[in-house]
Amino acid sequence: MNWKHLPAALALWGLAAPTAEAADVPLTSAQVRSDILGKEVSHNPRHIIIFGTDGKLAVVGGPLGKNGTYRLETDGRICWRMRPPNDAGCFQYYRRGAQLRVRRTDSGSPGDIGPVTVTP
Repeated sequence: MNWKHLPAALALWGLAAPTAEAADVPLTSAQVRSDILGKEVSHNPRHIIIFGTDGKLAVVGGPLGKNGTYRLETDGRICWRMRPPNDAGCFQYYRRGAQLRVRRTDSGSPGDIGPVTVTP
């Protein structure tokens, strides 16, 4: 066997070393409905968001509690509007390996927010 072809052969057989990071896999709208809506979603220990199954949301914790509305997009993003202030944006929940994470997807957003914990 010619050993210089071994790395290419291993890659073809799927035996090459895995990449360092798992790919981000966004939740579908069906997954968001079953895994996120109607539950307490903690973006960090101080902010818990409750997405009601009726299109209303509440943010608990932090300096102020807030209320608003949201809509579930066909691509699985949750787009929300808070009152007051008139703040709005979109979250995309996704898996990186076994970890559930969230990021903002609206313009001017901070992007990746980080790990998420969901409590029934």
